[in-house]
Amino acid sequence: MNDFSRINCKRLVDKLSDREREVLQLMSLGLATKEIADRLALAQPTVCVYRERIYSKLAVNSIAPAVRVATLAGVL
Repeated sequence: MNDFSRINCKRLVDKLSDREREVLQLMSLGLATKEIADRLALAQPTVCVYRERIYSKLAVNSIAPAVRVATLAGVL
């Protein structure tokens, strides 16, 4: 992952929908896809779609850098 400034991280995180932020928060807690789906009353494939959108919008390819971006942005 590129080294993001707080301002850039904030801009990236601002692209996330409320639901995407909610999914990211649960992902950051280490919840599995099924656990997130159960908590949010969603189908597992829907959670997978949210995860892929989060990664795309934050320009990352896994949970660790996604959490880092969100943390630097001050949302986690």
